[in-house]
Amino acid sequence: MERYENILLAVDLAGELDEPIARAVARVGHGATLSVVHVLEPAYFYYGIEPAIGTLPPNFEAELLERAKSQLAAIAARYGVPSERQYLERGHAPTQILRLAKDKGVDLVILGSHGRHGWRLLLGSTANAVLHHAECDVLAVRMAGP
Repeated sequence: MERYENILLAVDLAGELDEPIARAVARVGHGATLSVVHVLEPAYFYYGIEPAIGTLPPNFEAELLERAKSQLAAIAARYGVPSERQYLERGHAPTQILRLAKDKGVDLVILGSHGRHGWRLLLGSTANAVLHHAECDVLAVRMAGP
């Protein structure tokens, strides 16, 4: 088995985290460095439209960012990941995960996959995109669910 030194765990704060985190921690137990990332994707990103001005409270985005930062910090704290290796990115999830992995010299990305097929797969899959475009190894952990 290859020894990984720099692992990036991509987490979906709205999804199930236990299984991919447990696998990442098992790998880190061999002396690897663990970092975590969550990517906030604006809803309008997929529709190609600008958000309507005045439809959301003025502080909505700031509160969303703070809540995500707090959740990410709580996850990272459980696994001893210091704040300098906690990344909260904004944009298209696969693009940001791939960029961060390359920028930080990651040799393994771990993320959850729901194993969607058919029309669901056509809508896009973060795990699928990362798996096919990463310059490092990728461990896509199959997650339970629909």
